[in-house]
Amino acid sequence: MKLKYLKYVIALSSEKTLRKAAASLGISAVALSKYLKCYEDLIGYPLFDHHENCFTPTEEGEVYIAAAKKIIEVYESAKQEICNLNSGYTEKLLIGATPQRGESMVMKIFERFHKRYPNVQLRIIHTYPKHGKALLEREEINLLFCSYEEEDKKKFNLISYDIKEPLVLVVPEFHPAYAHNVLSFQKCKTDQYDGIVDIRDFQDSVFILYDHGTEARRQTELLFENAKFNPSIIYETNSPAIIIQLIQKGYGIGILPSFYAQKIENARTFATSFPIYLAHGFLINKRHSLSDAEKYFIQLVMEDASETQQI
Repeated sequence: MKLKYLKYVIALSSEKTLRKAAASLGISAVALSKYLKCYEDLIGYPLFDHHENCFTPTEEGEVYIAAAKKIIEVYESAKQEICNLNSGYTEKLLIGATPQRGESMVMKIFERFHKRYPNVQLRIIHTYPKHGKALLEREEINLLFCSYEEEDKKKFNLISYDIKEPLVLVVPEFHPAYAHNVLSFQKCKTDQYDGIVDIRDFQDSVFILYDHGTEARRQTELLFENAKFNPSIIYETNSPAIIIQLIQKGYGIGILPSFYAQKIENARTFATSFPIYLAHGFLINKRHSLSDAEKYFIQLVMEDASETQQI
């Protein structure tokens, strides 16, 4: 069996629904459902019970999932050890971060970091905050770069930024909401957004939002609560990439961190008159003592953010 199929089952056990699991894997829910049925038919017993779109592992499924996790762990560990033998690395620095943001972070500071620590392997582990915090608790990563909430300070050590990242409204140019509201925004264009709008002007629009349980969603709910209206939501996801795709296809408007919003073509980004922000920082397991290389990595990232005033 291919390793990716093991990851399918693990993702479904973690996300609980086909839609969320498929989104995290980058495949369609139909494809995931088809695979699951075929494989359960092949092995002769169900891996999941499902009721009202919620998938719960069966007793056999629990055994299978535990074994699948061990297989992947052994494979990844062996692959990494082989790489280390051939590379001459003496230390491995695993940084948890979301896709795109992690790569952007490393590209900015890699040359300076590698010059001082040529024998330290720097590797970004793609993850979203909820899963990343679990990895951090299990000490499977050294650091987690993410947006944080006050509750995180009780569980982890935190090194935070002095600046915050705006959450902005993203409206595709061909969407009716843009045409209807283009005259209502204040022209306060910055590097992070094109102007400022009153979110109440978009009450008739359809929204694509982050899932519940994320800090971005909590901040967004504060915005709607202040505006005293409940938005019409067509889709919710943890993935900014999916939000971007749906906005570009014209399915609705969305609220995104400015880092991701700037990457959308043929769209306008607006701050809201009731501003909302994400606070970012590095979370560290309380049992973990930072190495000199880790301290230097954090220093470089912080310096870059301070110079550009962007995260």
